[in-house]
Amino acid sequence: MRISTGGIEAACKNKAPFKCCGDSIEIARFKQFLSDEIILNYNEMLREKATPNPRYCSKSQCSAWIPPECITGSLGTCPKCETRTCTLCNQRHHQEGCVQDKVDSAFWSLFTEQGWKRCPNCGHSIEKTGGCRHMICAGCKYQWCWKCEQPWDNSHFCGRPAPIT
Repeated sequence: MRISTGGIEAACKNKAPFKCCGDSIEIARFKQFLSDEIILNYNEMLREKATPNPRYCSKSQCSAWIPPECITGSLGTCPKCETRTCTLCNQRHHQEGCVQDKVDSAFWSLFTEQGWKRCPNCGHSIEKTGGCRHMICAGCKYQWCWKCEQPWDNSHFCGRPAPIT
């Protein structure tokens, strides 16, 4: 039996899981019909998609994904061309400190000084300028308590006495 691998290859190229009728397909079901290379490429694409804040090679002719195991500190080494990429600014790695690192350091100092917080759901930076503890993230619309950073619901009182009913 021959099976067309075009759909799986297109999924890898488009960096989107292979689907049939809207449902993701487990590639292991078709392992006997696919080459090891196609399976490896597909599984790597899924790993890339699942990696938070993925990094890519700074060499424009390459631009390959740099897996987490190829990153040490702010240095990412491309597994395909071995180009060294700064993971802070996504440019070629530089021996002298990264300008982005200095900018980030200044930002986080200000962030801490001002008492700003990050949305517990998406990490969006939040500044509270007034009002109650009920926060709604502008980034993801997640609702949470400023004081305890737990999900908000209408019965949330976080250290305040509950209303008398």
